[in-house]
Parts: sequence; C-alpha cells; structure tokens
Amino acid sequence: NVDFAVWCDEQIEGFLKGQHPHFDWRRARSQAAASFKVMADVLKLVREEQGKVTASYHFINEARLVNGVLSGQFSALDRERLSEADLSLLANLEVRNSVLIGRGLPYAERKTLLRQFAIDLRPAPTTLEAA
Repeated sequence: NVDFAVWCDEQIEGFLKGQHPHFDWRRARSQAAASFKVMADVLKLVREEQGKVTASYHFINEARLVNGVLSGQFSALDRERLSEADLSLLANLEVRNSVLIGRGLPYAERKTLLRQFAIDLRPAPTTLEAA
C-alpha cells in the first residue's frame, strides 16, 4: 500500500529530526517529573522554615491535590498513560502549586486557585456545527 509506505517514511523522517510525537510526549513527561520535584522541594523548605517536619504523606497530599484538579480524582495517576496535553497541564499545575505553597496559602485556597488555573489553561471545547 502506497499510503502506508508514505506514512512510514513521514514517521521515520520525523523521528530522525526529533519531531516525532513520541518526543513531545517524552518532553512533557520529563517536565512533569521535574515540576513534581520542585513542588516537593518547595513544600519541604516552607515546612522547614515553619519548624515543621515533612512526612511522606505531605508529599502524597500535594500529589493528590494536583491529580484531583487534573482528573477529578484525588488519587494516584499513572503518568505513563497520560496524554501529552495532560502531562503539560499537570506540570503547570505543579509549578503553580509550588508558587502558592511558597506564598503560604492554605490547602483549601490553593485547591480553588488551581482549579481555576486549570480551567484557564485547558482549551475551550470545540463544537461541531450542524450540517
């Protein structure tokens, strides 16, 4: 099939040029991993400045917060199964949460602000025009 051969050539060419969709997903996945580390570091530093110990559940709570804002479920997410767009949004949420933690905002206020931030970042749904 000629169409398949052309498609294969396009995929290989994109892969060789570093422009294959796989690279975009990998970049987004790497950004989400890095932003989580920043969020964890900020949380730990802020709590240390307050004279508080940071336990593992504190990090879990923050991860659940951003996961919940992203997916609606305040539980663990399999980041390997997220789309590139969701990974990018997750990274942005983690960075924004880091800033809010650094500003000393309480959990409930951060949750509200992160929800609005996610709404603002998500593309507007497209509607199909009636034929």
